[in-house]
Amino acid sequence: MLLTLVVFFFIGIRLYTSPTLFEQDAECQTIIFKVPFTEIDLQMLQKIETFEKDLRENNKGVVKVDSVVTILKQLDFANVPKNPMDEQRLLQALFFLELYDLQKTYIDQDSLNIIITLKNTDQSAVIRFLESYKNLPIYLTDVETLSQSSKMEKMVLLLFSLFSALLIIAFVMGIIFRSVAIGWVGFAANIIPIIWFVLFIILFKFELTIEALIAMTISVGLTSDTIIHFGYKYFRSRYFGRTRKHALEIMFFYASVPAVISATVLMIVFGLLIFTQLPSLQLIGAYGAVLMFISLLSDLFILPVLLLAVDKENKHLNTP
Repeated sequence: MLLTLVVFFFIGIRLYTSPTLFEQDAECQTIIFKVPFTEIDLQMLQKIETFEKDLRENNKGVVKVDSVVTILKQLDFANVPKNPMDEQRLLQALFFLELYDLQKTYIDQDSLNIIITLKNTDQSAVIRFLESYKNLPIYLTDVETLSQSSKMEKMVLLLFSLFSALLIIAFVMGIIFRSVAIGWVGFAANIIPIIWFVLFIILFKFELTIEALIAMTISVGLTSDTIIHFGYKYFRSRYFGRTRKHALEIMFFYASVPAVISATVLMIVFGLLIFTQLPSLQLIGAYGAVLMFISLLSDLFILPVLLLAVDKENKHLNTP
């Protein structure tokens, strides 16, 4: 328990000092989006240049921003390399853009295409910046970026759902056993495997993705069943006058074997998902197998300590 508390504080300090657990690193990634326009003029070009400057200042690892401004500057620089662009030279650059058949790459019927190239940076941070940027209307268009944006929104919902599930399970266990202390045991026994799993993610430099949160939610539901069985067997024995040591023996004899078998079967089932062709299912399978193994160890070695901590030799719970 003390080691778990140390791990918990380590994770908290780690996230506070360097919250890279939620980053989606991109070794070499591109993000494509559109900016609607009515007319390509100097004011529009200035807005795009300001956006590029703000993007680079707020996000390291932006290798290149390819837009109509980039190509127009190149065409204009070839003719008049020193003086700043004016309206006449802008029209001339647009003429050469159409002449060289480059217009389709950068300009649609009512929008401008902008491509951002990233390298060794947090892609999710760039997406959040694009979604919150107010000085330029931005519409994400490529499927991968839209999928990533949707996952980020769902991760917040899943985090809230996971924490709510932990509280609900603790509340239900408190009602079943008619004890607030047992409710806290249910909460602690469910959250301890998650704490160690997060440490596993940090140590092996994985990312906290939506697949990991789904695996956590599934494991909480499965683990809570084992916790209730363990608690029921223990306190039922205590109710009929068994000592704490004898109650633990009965609990392990009747509840541990089914728990080990069911956890092993679930680890195998999760492990089989790794061999599917869908990357999301592969991650859920891998994370789920690791979580079930950690949960099993927690149920066998930590849960009995928690039960003993809330039980007293001369005080029995009124559970038949």
